[in-house]
Amino acid sequence: MTEVKSEITFNPNIQTKAKPAPNKEVENFEEKQIAELISTLPYSGFPLVAGITPEQLKMWHSLKFVNKLVAECMEANRLFENDPIAWLKSESKEHRFLHRLVWSKVYWYKALWDLVQQGFCYVREEIRDLKRPFYFLSAFDLIVATIKEQQNDEFLSFCQQFKEFNIPQIQKYYKLFRKSRWSGLTPQEETELKRLNAQDPGSFLIGAVYHSCKRAAQSDETLKIIFKAFDVKAAAIADANFQLIEDSRKGRLNIKILSFAMLNGELVKRRKGAS
Repeated sequence: MTEVKSEITFNPNIQTKAKPAPNKEVENFEEKQIAELISTLPYSGFPLVAGITPEQLKMWHSLKFVNKLVAECMEANRLFENDPIAWLKSESKEHRFLHRLVWSKVYWYKALWDLVQQGFCYVREEIRDLKRPFYFLSAFDLIVATIKEQQNDEFLSFCQQFKEFNIPQIQKYYKLFRKSRWSGLTPQEETELKRLNAQDPGSFLIGAVYHSCKRAAQSDETLKIIFKAFDVKAAAIADANFQLIEDSRKGRLNIKILSFAMLNGELVKRRKGAS
């Protein structure tokens, strides 16, 4: 769980406001390309795969919907425009969470891009030391591959033969993850976070970026600052997800977030896991 995932699904039929035309040109075209990439993920060919189930398709639409909002907000941020999803803040608590989650992801992706640019040589060394091929000629090549792998893997987690989503365990992970970035963990909490992380270790490339930059930051002062900023942005996503589950558990939402499992693409179990 090096990257923080949201297990909450959203209705792609929510109507978004029309996006205003850009009012200025900015030099950062790589960030524009990153936003465009995110809007295409998860891979658009997944729904065409034979055997995909209605539940899996629902998950794909939910992930795609959030990513489109993230991409829209990244572009607005790049162009110094107004918040294109500000209207969500005046809606239900679930809508306000969506607003917070989307913008947390925007800042996380921006921090990831900074991290990959500064730490590219360290990531290359790490992957080669692992005897894995390193095909990337630039930091941009690496972040494109990293985001693609991460977002596609998130959808593919719903396509495993069996996958359980235990909401209390997920909430515990978010709680420990954010604390590890905010104030530090006790030895017992460190052990528990490692146990939870081992259950869902995340995608290879994001893990390689994170761990190589974490080690290199001990001697690279510039990378140390960038890595710390990245960790803070990751903790913000964890905090948003933790609070949503907590609000559900305490009856503050219109929805109840329950644990579930998927077997061969079908929802087979739903229980009061958030209580």
